[in-house]
Amino acid sequence: MLAGLSPEMRGVAEMDMLSMLHRVGPMPPPLFDKINEGHIDRIIKITEKSNDLVRKDRSESRKYTLAYVTIGAILFASLTAFLVVFNAEIYLELLKIIGAFVGGVGSGIWIKNYWDRKSR
Repeated sequence: MLAGLSPEMRGVAEMDMLSMLHRVGPMPPPLFDKINEGHIDRIIKITEKSNDLVRKDRSESRKYTLAYVTIGAILFASLTAFLVVFNAEIYLELLKIIGAFVGGVGSGIWIKNYWDRKSR
């Protein structure tokens, strides 16, 4: 296409094509030109607040987990003390059921964590 043009016209056409390619490249969003130091400070403050909320949420979650485990251990100990004295056979059957339940919950949590890690 450029072969039939004179050397001057070929140079102009090549420069036009190069400038068009430069314009086709990724352009920054127009919002970038409007961001100033105040906006950056606000973004940093919002990010810090979000991080603080995440830390607080994890802390609260750990407290509730500790409370649930403690309540479960107390219930298990009292059930053991009561059933071993009166009926050991029922206690053994109950242990099998509890073991199956705990195993199922543990397997479900493991599978969920595995799929979450795999999807990242």
